[in-house]
Amino acid sequence: MQSSWTHTGPEGARLYSRPLGLNELGFYYDSHINKTATTLMHNVITILPNKTHPLVVTKASIERAWCASKAQFPLLAATVRQTHASRYDFVVAEERLKSVIPDEVSVFPVSSSEEAEAAAMEGERKLSDNLLCRILVLSRTDDPLKHHVFINISHLITDGVANITVISTFLDNLSSLDSDIGREFDASLELAVAAETLVPHMKMSIARQRWRRAAGQIVCQIQDKKRTGGQTLPRSFGPVATRLPAQSGFLDVVLSQTESLNITRNLKAHKISVGNALPVLSQVALARLLCRRYVRGEIDSEEWAFRQREPYHTAGPINLRPFLDKSWFESGGHSSVSVNIGYFYFTLGYIPLPSTLAPGDSAPEFCNLMSPERFLLRCRTMKRLASRYLKHPLFFEVGAARLAGKIAMQKQVAARWEKDPESFVKPGEIEENNVSLLEQAQRGTVMAHGWSTFGAMGAALPREYPSSKGGKTPTIRLESFGTRLHCRTGELYLGAGGSSEQLRIILHWDKNVFQEHVVQEWVSEVVRAMQYYLGTTQTVAKM
Repeated sequence: MQSSWTHTGPEGARLYSRPLGLNELGFYYDSHINKTATTLMHNVITILPNKTHPLVVTKASIERAWCASKAQFPLLAATVRQTHASRYDFVVAEERLKSVIPDEVSVFPVSSSEEAEAAAMEGERKLSDNLLCRILVLSRTDDPLKHHVFINISHLITDGVANITVISTFLDNLSSLDSDIGREFDASLELAVAAETLVPHMKMSIARQRWRRAAGQIVCQIQDKKRTGGQTLPRSFGPVATRLPAQSGFLDVVLSQTESLNITRNLKAHKISVGNALPVLSQVALARLLCRRYVRGEIDSEEWAFRQREPYHTAGPINLRPFLDKSWFESGGHSSVSVNIGYFYFTLGYIPLPSTLAPGDSAPEFCNLMSPERFLLRCRTMKRLASRYLKHPLFFEVGAARLAGKIAMQKQVAARWEKDPESFVKPGEIEENNVSLLEQAQRGTVMAHGWSTFGAMGAALPREYPSSKGGKTPTIRLESFGTRLHCRTGELYLGAGGSSEQLRIILHWDKNVFQEHVVQEWVSEVVRAMQYYLGTTQTVAKM
């Protein structure tokens, strides 16, 4: 594996830079569109009594723990510098790992959970090219042992796996009096490289690589051309909404421990994952939502017929780490703080809408929309599609071609937003320029939603710290962990995961496009579908 970092400082200075990769560059432009694609992690911790080594959380101990975390993962202290018209570089100075800059670490008391969250949301605007990550630790005056730990981080240096690494590393360092980074600066930099430099095919000759990229572009064009039409939840979407930065909404539904245990057992029994099941659950949930509207007369016969025959497209991220350079992965890349995701695009079967349903009828139950046997068949189809997608011989090249095609548009929108954000939209413009569902499908591909799974179904984020105790008594308990994403324009992003002890469904959506009561109804049906098809012994026994 050849390093992409270059020494750029004066002699004796430990200053290094490298170009942003494709995914990183796309997220960089997103961050300049009203802070799109930034992540806010909210963690609630409790300080545990420890007679031998009592832990006292102070601003000094927090800064020490944060600097130790940056030393392990240098992109947390990186800045972004423009070197050419379309080239941007990460710049990492070793000195920056050893100290904090203004707004990087904030520590102050709050009187309630609501006050803590309000303070964190206000601080979200402080991220910039010079500050890609910041941390807030807010102590509770009404509960001195409880603290809220907020980590606000730009998506161009993190993904789902990295988010887990950041919080667990910080809490490990905070709970330990001696924060041993265990890795030299150069070795830490070696892990923080762009994903495309780790693709196995990079070991091929230059001519062979060039041929694969050209073939990947052709395959990408063929795939995208086949992916036409589509449908999603009822929404307001048109030429104005497509250029307006999203107003993010967030919804989090936590299932009971009993429900979570039953669902994970049934998934395991049928050799499918929550990722195989989630798109099918979301589809049958949309069917229930549409049926209700049709029987109430809120959907006309033209739209009903359209939805019965229109495909259901979905997309989402894939963790690329296991498919990248083996030595990098085994040296720590499996949990590195950097962007190492690709994207999948799947088309499911048609939405199960009854042909005999008529206005005035009762809305059908799940058993009338999709039998348990049909549900399991579709889940297994998703499993086969995922396997086939990852085994495509040009998987990396097709993904790179698709990313490159989006970056020009992201750059254009970011430049316009920074020049004159007020010109983007005027009151009422979204509704006035809304187009029908049929017109939306004619103008381009309509994704039903994005989706992903998070966490590990068998091993959750450690609850007590130090996580590798080595005979040490724990001093911190992680009470809760959550992540909010500032989503992209028109985005509807569904997530499911957690652990066998506690499953949760989360949703991020653009409030300019989707109404809150619509997405709440849909998510409640996703949860009900999960409980019906996977949460009860009676239903599973029929499969």
